[in-house]
Amino acid sequence: ADTHPSKKVSLVLNLGVVFCQLFMCTYSCDDVMQQSGNVSNAIFSIPWTIFPMNEAGTIIRKN
Repeated sequence: ADTHPSKKVSLVLNLGVVFCQLFMCTYSCDDVMQQSGNVSNAIFSIPWTIFPMNEAGTIIRKN
């Protein structure tokens, strides 16, 4: 396996960049998932049973 040293360096650098991009993508997607979970928890913790029975209250109950 006589490979030129520049090809080895290029492969290692390319692999490092791929792992860096993979980390950045998964880290940002995890943050989006965490924030989405926080939004859903906030929505489901609303005391919707005490809303008045006017138009706004019935719209909230339908959704």
